Amino acid sequence: MKIQDAHYQKLETACKEVLAAHPAITVEAYAAQGLSAMRFNFDVLWACKIDGKTGNAWICSELYPYMNDEHIGTALKRIMGNDGLNRHGKLR
Repeated sequence: MKIQDAHYQKLETACKEVLAAHPAITVEAYAAQGLSAMRFNFDVLWACKIDGKTGNAWICSELYPYMNDEHIGTALKRIMGNDGLNRHGKLR
């Protein structure tokens, strides 16, 4: 993964806070509505607050200088657990 460890940790913490606050929001619930896992992942990101910024503002200032949406999507898949891999790239 291209994301720096410190950024990954902040992103993971923020996403898990959103998911804990809204337990009914799951990737399975999205799939039941015909929505993709990618849509789920990015919706959770947009709901995040990181370093006092919205998820969108944070990725624009912190991640886009060295990453693109594909890289961010890969990190989100690992965080959300819908990539089939653990954080270190090994199959679960």
